[in-house]
Amino acid sequence: MFGHHLRIEVAFASVGRWVSSPGVLPDVLVSVVVIILVTLGAVGIQFVKVVSDPELLFVPASVRGLADRAEVERLFPLDYDRYFYGHQTRADLPEVQVILRRKASTVLSKEFFEEAERVSILVESPGFADAAFSFGDCCARSNGNDCAETFRPLTSLKESFRRGINLTWPVMENPLTGETYHFPKFLGGVKLVEGSENIIESAEALRMTFPLDPKCVSNVEVMHAWTLEVVEKLRDYNSFLVEVHAVAARSITVELGTNVWSSLDLVPLSGLIVVAFTASVMSRSLTAVLALSGLLIAVVAVAGSWGALAVAGAPFQAINMAAVFLLLGISLDDTFVMVSAWERFRNSDSDEDRMVAIFEDAAVSITVTSVTNVVTFGVGFALAGFHSVEIFCLYTGVAVAAVYLVTLLVFGRVLAWGASLDRYLKERHPGLAAMRMPLARVGKWFNGHMGHRLVSFLNHKAGATMVMVLFVTYLGACMYLASNVKEGFERQRMARDHSPVLKFYELEDKYFRSNPYRLQIVLPHPLAYWDPGVQANISALLSELQETLFVSSDPVFEENWLKNYFEFLDDGYSGNTSPALVTQRDFIDDLNIFMEDVGEGTPVGQNVVFASAPTLEDPTPVTMTRHSDSCLTKKVSQS
Repeated sequence: MFGHHLRIEVAFASVGRWVSSPGVLPDVLVSVVVIILVTLGAVGIQFVKVVSDPELLFVPASVRGLADRAEVERLFPLDYDRYFYGHQTRADLPEVQVILRRKASTVLSKEFFEEAERVSILVESPGFADAAFSFGDCCARSNGNDCAETFRPLTSLKESFRRGINLTWPVMENPLTGETYHFPKFLGGVKLVEGSENIIESAEALRMTFPLDPKCVSNVEVMHAWTLEVVEKLRDYNSFLVEVHAVAARSITVELGTNVWSSLDLVPLSGLIVVAFTASVMSRSLTAVLALSGLLIAVVAVAGSWGALAVAGAPFQAINMAAVFLLLGISLDDTFVMVSAWERFRNSDSDEDRMVAIFEDAAVSITVTSVTNVVTFGVGFALAGFHSVEIFCLYTGVAVAAVYLVTLLVFGRVLAWGASLDRYLKERHPGLAAMRMPLARVGKWFNGHMGHRLVSFLNHKAGATMVMVLFVTYLGACMYLASNVKEGFERQRMARDHSPVLKFYELEDKYFRSNPYRLQIVLPHPLAYWDPGVQANISALLSELQETLFVSSDPVFEENWLKNYFEFLDDGYSGNTSPALVTQRDFIDDLNIFMEDVGEGTPVGQNVVFASAPTLEDPTPVTMTRHSDSCLTKKVSQS
């Protein structure tokens, strides 16, 4: 072990001897390295590819849900011409969501719905946002013609309010128009009439959704930009009757970036603190200047390394900017170790001996810490599983390696220049050589007074006891907090404290967390659905699912094509007297009739895919490849 350590010291002594050599070659190489780093940093800005999709960043790449979703989307691509709310499988589809809350009383009034209708018309009006399309041009459609905007069917309720017709929870069929309303996706904060099981007395909020068809434009980013502009304009909507809160699919993405990038406002302050700290702890002005030059060189190394990664095509994320403060600390540590050794070996016989001693002493120390950091970030990059952690570890690890190499070579050469200047000043101008920074008096006072007292206190039994108590308290607090970590992606945590989207998410959690998600259960393999045994197994599967904690067992929310099919047969639409004993051909013939008569224009019509299309030789396909049932989940607190 001692032999290995000795060989490392000898190797670094050679590096120290090279950086202090009087020839022009080290100067040329150092200049070339600095020029390359500055060029990479400047050019890399043009190649930065920022990744801001929360799903891509914060969902593990190997999670099963991604594969399941891909299978659902392969078998059942979302039909934007017959769009049904709840069939979407992604959170980043272009849409605008609006929550309206009445400033007083309930939202269930003719006046409130007229105000909501004005908001809806405003969003749908051409020219509302600066884009080459309007909502009416590119909206997702419910029946091939009308936009699937969720508020549109509710406009007929105004007449119900006027006539005093009771609304029923959670589903109601309008006796005037025959329309069916599923209120959980519209109304929030619902209060039922006392003594009634389903009659609605009041509601505190109304939600509207404006979904768009991404196939309408060649670049979906243009559509997302339009939704963000609509949200901005809705925030300026003034009304004495309602509060308007809106978000777009990309709002949380924008907030995440804004939240992290805003931390850069602290960089100048951090720089000033570092400069002041450096000036106060360095014993001489020349030493302080060398330390500050070392930090500047480290900044160039970070910029160059990040620029190189950008040019190489590595994705960038806003969270990487948090590494700026981490890298600042690492750079400060390496610089102080080198400068401290430079000051300690000031009385060496020659500049070369001084640099050799510096590298034998300090370079070994910063090598151990730098290699440890690089390996740690390398392991994080290789094993994290989260793209956000991978990207962060890649950029931070490469930057640490660059800072280490530049500190040894470039800053090492600067220290060699400083050694020559220090010798010259000591011989010709000893007053300048010994000159101190004004802030150095602060450091000297602290070391002479507070430092001595602090050491004495820590060596005393009371000081040692206090340190142990603080450590045990800290350890206990860490264990308690670690055991209470909340799982899930809380959108509120991604937004700034005073962000306008924060209020929307708070209202959504307050009013619309009951039955918020629709589960899609897909059986992608061919099954003999006409077999009573298969039917019983499917029924048992769905019953077991509905008995779980977070899934509603209310049949109102159930979307079960097999159940609806047998209800269709029970209503006498088939000539088969015993549906449970039908043959394969009879089952598929009746299913075709069911899909044509009932499935068209309803969610059920999108829940069956035949294994093969009918042909003259085989007019009835043998099996289906998919069975889908959807149950809205119960109240879920996490976003």
